[in-house]
Amino acid sequence: QDPESVMRLFATAPDFKEAFTRYQVEHITGKTSSTQYSSPKCDTLVSSGVCPGPNALCRQIKHPLSYYRVMAESEKPIENRMERIFLAALDREEYPSRLLEKNMANLGEISFNYPDELETKRLSEALKSKHFIRVDANVSHFQSRVSSIKLPDEDKGIWITKAMVGLTDGNREYECLPLTDWKVALPIADAKFKSQKISLVVKTVEIFLSEDESPRKIILIVDKIDEL
Repeated sequence: QDPESVMRLFATAPDFKEAFTRYQVEHITGKTSSTQYSSPKCDTLVSSGVCPGPNALCRQIKHPLSYYRVMAESEKPIENRMERIFLAALDREEYPSRLLEKNMANLGEISFNYPDELETKRLSEALKSKHFIRVDANVSHFQSRVSSIKLPDEDKGIWITKAMVGLTDGNREYECLPLTDWKVALPIADAKFKSQKISLVVKTVEIFLSEDESPRKIILIVDKIDEL
């Protein structure tokens, strides 16, 4: 953020002194200093009592700025979000251009905006529907990992922090597309840890996992519903 935005964060503190705060903020943001500062590592913030401690995402993250970038996933345009979800699901080391184009074309238009009122159904019914559906499910599986996909004709790659999730509302486990939106993934991880049911908005999509196979129906977790 720019210095003025940071200043506003401190302005409500009871011991706020504008001149002192401005000097500190403009110095550390580089406005009046040639030194470029970055935030401390996560371990430093934890040991100094600033961070409350690790969660399921922290096991894959070593720096607060990386955490911030991952948590900003939900702010990306829909096309970028779906591309990254497909990349996470396809799990290739090289960027699968043709397969990705095939999936994006098959997906068509999609939105993450769902109606306020949703009927609650079982996961088996959600798998047969093309609409947004609410499910109350148990989290049977949750695993986080980071993968890198090399871009064609470039030295750099795309880094994706994803959560592999399995859901159940009975004896059957249902496969879900990997989650790259950690604002949704973190409460799911918490529900798994506490062995609690969680209310989710889901939508079934078809995905080609290889060029020569028919598409498979897989559940896309769209959002977590906050109970009143």
